[in-house]
Amino acid sequence: IFDYCGNFDYFSMQVKEPKSTRQISLTEKLFNLKLDIAIALQTAIYQEDEFAKQLHDSLKAELRDRIGSLNRKYISVRDKLELVDKYSSEKAWEYLSAVDGLEVKNNISPLIEPILKEKESAKRFDLIMLHIELSLLDEEVDASGDIQIVADIAKALEKKMRITQVKAKKKTLAEVQTEEFWENISLSELERVRKELRSLMEFLEKEETKIFKIDIEDEITEGKKVGTLRFKTSYKQKVLDYLIENSDNPVIKKIKNLEQLNIGDIRQLEKVLWQELGSKKDYEKHIGNRMYGNVAIFIRSLVGIDREKALQKFSQFINANSLNTMQLEYLKSILDYVSVNGDISGQILVNNKPFNEFNWQEVYGQHLRHIGKFVANIHDVVTA
Repeated sequence: IFDYCGNFDYFSMQVKEPKSTRQISLTEKLFNLKLDIAIALQTAIYQEDEFAKQLHDSLKAELRDRIGSLNRKYISVRDKLELVDKYSSEKAWEYLSAVDGLEVKNNISPLIEPILKEKESAKRFDLIMLHIELSLLDEEVDASGDIQIVADIAKALEKKMRITQVKAKKKTLAEVQTEEFWENISLSELERVRKELRSLMEFLEKEETKIFKIDIEDEITEGKKVGTLRFKTSYKQKVLDYLIENSDNPVIKKIKNLEQLNIGDIRQLEKVLWQELGSKKDYEKHIGNRMYGNVAIFIRSLVGIDREKALQKFSQFINANSLNTMQLEYLKSILDYVSVNGDISGQILVNNKPFNEFNWQEVYGQHLRHIGKFVANIHDVVTA
């Protein structure tokens, strides 16, 4: 069972684990949640927001450092050494696709060691608050129950105003119990609340935590029932698992390497997505109002693109062996957009932020026309 918010442990819920399910530590849950937030913050809208960009950068630096500090003398770490080395480098964290994130979760997250100086009660509160933060970034995440938990915790702490540390946060404890506070909540406000209240969790008595209970429907094990909780594998999870397990598939490689697909490749992907992993209805429900054009574009939004191959391809377009710093920065913004959205067009460069704020002529000069050709090629290779 993947108790994402740790509520089973934190709120004394007794859930019997299926024997085949690995117990996930609090440290791993926190690491994975921070990873999800960092990935979600890669989109252009958050990269343009000062606080969101700062949070994105700090989370990635923290996660990368945690991986880099793994003890390579341990057998468990040596078994995953290639991936540990890969994700210890700054280059790997320039952009993480959804598939990269799953690769880290499956192979490296279980190896992460806890920060011993931090109290467990504070880390459990972090888990709840970070889950609420993720719900602002991912519409598929429902944190309504977590919001109620925070309000209940605050109510319990208000009874302990004799404690100096609690009294100092009286205003924050009061505001998180109001509907107005949560109606227009922001990432910066959530981070403020998390940092202000996390150290107060130690003042909650063990019996008091029993009032903070929440029913959770996890999306991990298909067809399993444990007590009143139901577990199932989401369509998205099935797709990500497939992409991880079939990373050497020639069609997937073509997509990552910006190689031309043919109609047979598209049909193969449709069969996988619409028959093997679920139905076309499941696919359409998952993508919602996101207009991917075809299934290959959807897949590219999950696997991303090989940056080195993309840079090599662009260098061929302009017949140059090197790009200056600004040219690389502009090109990186294009690749980031494609990795998140699966596709791009010349119209997007003209009309959408941040592209319409760039000084393309000054940066690329005589090579400007090749930008349009490169963007057109990015689109054309996945439209057989």
